[in-house]
Amino acid sequence: MSWIKADNPQEQKHFNYLEELRKDGDTNMYGAAPYLRARFPEDFPPKRGFHDKPCGAVLKKWMDLHNKPDRVLDVMPKVEG
Repeated sequence: MSWIKADNPQEQKHFNYLEELRKDGDTNMYGAAPYLRARFPEDFPPKRGFHDKPCGAVLKKWMDLHNKPDRVLDVMPKVEG
């Protein structure tokens, strides 16, 4: 398993959750935005219209960073703050 180094503590908790979700195999990761919203409702409050757009942006960044060797770690990064 690999972990992704985030740019800030809030993003790191989201990335750590996504990696655990991927490990559990509960969903195809392309469909993980609703899981992220359900786990962190305080970070992704419902909005009018396409409400998963912020979750989708976090998910896309997490996926994109898997292709950046300098951002992939062998151990889970700690969330500070």
